[in-house]
Amino acid sequence: MSNRRFVFIVLVLAMAAIGTLALQSRLRSKAAPVDALLTLPDAIGDYQGQDVELQERVYDILRTRNVIMREYAKTGEPPILFYLIFDRESQKSSDPPENCIQGSGKTVTAKKKITLAVPLGDQSISFVANKLSVLAGGRHEVYVYWFLAGGEMLDNYLAQRVKLVKSYLLGRPLSGGQVRISTDVVEGDEEEAMIRLQEFIRMLLPHLLPIIRS
Repeated sequence: MSNRRFVFIVLVLAMAAIGTLALQSRLRSKAAPVDALLTLPDAIGDYQGQDVELQERVYDILRTRNVIMREYAKTGEPPILFYLIFDRESQKSSDPPENCIQGSGKTVTAKKKITLAVPLGDQSISFVANKLSVLAGGRHEVYVYWFLAGGEMLDNYLAQRVKLVKSYLLGRPLSGGQVRISTDVVEGDEEEAMIRLQEFIRMLLPHLLPIIRS
């Protein structure tokens, strides 16, 4: 790691620590009503969703109840697990999924940046996300995730952290969160799994964008 990058990371972490201490003396940000997340439909395209029940300790760790974990199933295909954490006014960042994945005993075998281009009517939206290849016992999984900050979709945790803390200290808190989508890889065909995830994201975004940008 270069000295310049090391200094940058130290400054970012110091800024986050100072921000956290300052915020302890201020009122907590107002959490978005849980109902705001419930506008995300159970059915997306041919997929039917079923909420996954979360333990209370998960909400305690995240410090918000504005969380969706939902399994979307389609006949003849492995289900897709969708995860969203979202706060309307936030100084918090949700950790990169690698931390949770590896903490649960799974192994991240590869990580890369990918560009997602999604048509929206006469226009299209393009953004960079993260792709993880994961081994869990005898299972092979693929994850796609990105961070949220003020309606913007970011691939970088530090960039999200800086943006949220800075805006909060300036008295103009932004919405923040994370989107994570995963599925099983069948017979080692990760490309096929990615095609399924990209198609699901294409159908998801018209429902998701109004929530994160409202």
